[in-house]
Amino acid sequence: MRMFNTYLAFEIDRPSNRIIIKIIDTETKEVIRQIPPEEMLRIMHNIDELLGLLVDERV
Repeated sequence: MRMFNTYLAFEIDRPSNRIIIKIIDTETKEVIRQIPPEEMLRIMHNIDELLGLLVDERV
């Protein structure tokens, strides 16, 4: 069954310090799904940059 040919990988996105979960196909090593998606990470990084322009200090 294809459902069992996957594994989870956990990573930390260093700029945002958030956990990324990837579902990876064991045969092809292809990322099937990423949580949060790459597009969402880019949006979060852009928002962080904009907030950095507005506020001098980050917590």
